[in-house]
Amino acid sequence: MLPIIAALIAGIAFSFSGKPAQAYLAFSSKAQGWGVLVLVFLIGFLVGSNPQAMQNFAQIGWRALLISSFSVAGSILFAYFGEKYLTVEKP
Repeated sequence: MLPIIAALIAGIAFSFSGKPAQAYLAFSSKAQGWGVLVLVFLIGFLVGSNPQAMQNFAQIGWRALLISSFSVAGSILFAYFGEKYLTVEKP
């Protein structure tokens, strides 16, 4: 927990350094996107490398597949409409 708090404090201190923030924000946005993709890949890798999890996929059934598919679709739709209608334009 301490490294997380230290990184947060370092980020806040860095933002007050007077450097141009736009370049850092653009980089931060791209890094966050790639970070999420790496995490999703690693979760898929860990599930795929677990033989017990792979054997239980057949027992989970279509209902779990449908629930997870609709959850992902709902999240994507909410994110799309949230960005489209809730985003405030910068002056």
